[in-house]
Amino acid sequence: MIRPQNGGNIRLTAFYLGNVGWEISEEMDERILLFLHPPKTGGSSLIKNIYDQYASPNSGTLPDQLYHDGVLYYPGEGFFVDACSEIPESVFEVLKRDDLKCVVGHFCYGIHRIIPRVTTYATILRHPLDRVSSLYRHLYKDRSLSIRQFVEKEPWPGVDNDQTRRIAGGIHLTGSCTDETLEVAKENLTKRFEVVGTTENMAVTLESFRKTYRWKNEVYSYLSGHDPDGDQFELDDISKEIIMKKNEFDERLYSFAISSRS
Repeated sequence: MIRPQNGGNIRLTAFYLGNVGWEISEEMDERILLFLHPPKTGGSSLIKNIYDQYASPNSGTLPDQLYHDGVLYYPGEGFFVDACSEIPESVFEVLKRDDLKCVVGHFCYGIHRIIPRVTTYATILRHPLDRVSSLYRHLYKDRSLSIRQFVEKEPWPGVDNDQTRRIAGGIHLTGSCTDETLEVAKENLTKRFEVVGTTENMAVTLESFRKTYRWKNEVYSYLSGHDPDGDQFELDDISKEIIMKKNEFDERLYSFAISSRS
């Protein structure tokens, strides 16, 4: 059962469950959950639930590595960290710990290769218009830069098909994404991601996590319909066009995930 926090409203619509062919079994809890969280997709709501389900006082805690009660948050420094290249040795050692239960954060596909145990990926996608505008409001609360300037001039890949890049495993981390990048991301979603939710359908996404991973505790929606990144505003047609042009592959990946549920 999903309960909204702080009086929030829940919208029940649909979600996409990856076609990986795995069966729910009593061994499900032993797998390491890898929650790949693209920035500004509403994943913080999921992360709060993940901590509630997996954190255990019997597991270790290394505050310097953001490892608490068996849950590793990686990377922890923010959106601008390159989490798709070389992983620090200190994190490498945490990923090999016997008491590791899950990894959450803005990392890229491929981290499972380091973990010497069975893993399962999950993620959440968001329509690029909403994701990029939310990212802009988060980073430029003072509006010192217009959203057009932000999208056109920002050198960081976060405004340019970031979801596709991360799920493809960080290939083409800089420069233009290609059809190859998209095809790799789609293949990873289909073969390796057991749950692929959407921000727009958060309540059902949470329920999908609960059922798929046999969570014991209740799950809560922390989204209330209010954007914490600031005031809502209408994007003009030119801004929409700029965002969509720069995030063509993210839009195609999002549409693929939605259509694949049927």
